[in-house]
Amino acid sequence: MTADLRVAAVWGQQQTVLFELEGGATYNLTIDLDVYLIGARSEPTRAQIVHVVADSELAVLITADAARMPHATWVNVLADSLMEELITITAPTTQKIANLQVNPQAEWMFASPAIETIVYLSGPTQILVGDQARECWNRMPGKSRAYYKNYCDTDNHLKFAVIRTQVTKVVYCRPMGYRKTVVMDEIAAIAA
Repeated sequence: MTADLRVAAVWGQQQTVLFELEGGATYNLTIDLDVYLIGARSEPTRAQIVHVVADSELAVLITADAARMPHATWVNVLADSLMEELITITAPTTQKIANLQVNPQAEWMFASPAIETIVYLSGPTQILVGDQARECWNRMPGKSRAYYKNYCDTDNHLKFAVIRTQVTKVVYCRPMGYRKTVVMDEIAAIAA
């Protein structure tokens, strides 16, 4: 069976194609263009990646304990314009702090509003407390409505910990066709 298939459609739509087989039988095939045309899309630009991260007030922070059991939690986030550093503020008694004390690696997940694009940023992470955290505390937006306010309703930066990740790996993902593109991976480059 051969078919000459030409599809002109808008990204994100479905297209129904009529196949006519020998003997006159016909079949309709509906294809989701997000899935089948994903390979036709170009590699992500730095601007696309920065846009997803910059437009996100929240991210999911993923840590793992000494036994490698994962823990994921929503956090308010501050990313620098070059995506070299990520910061969040939390209570020092949280599970993520306990995990980072024994396993100082973290991954952050950012999503576009419609969740059609996801960016993962990961790297080594530090916990800052006391006066060392003051600069990050002062730069952090949205402190008045942050999750950690459920644990301690004060604006005293000495009562909280700052989590700071140095970004060493960037992965861009389009879940509709599940296409992941590793954009930067300093650890893999060192190992090569």
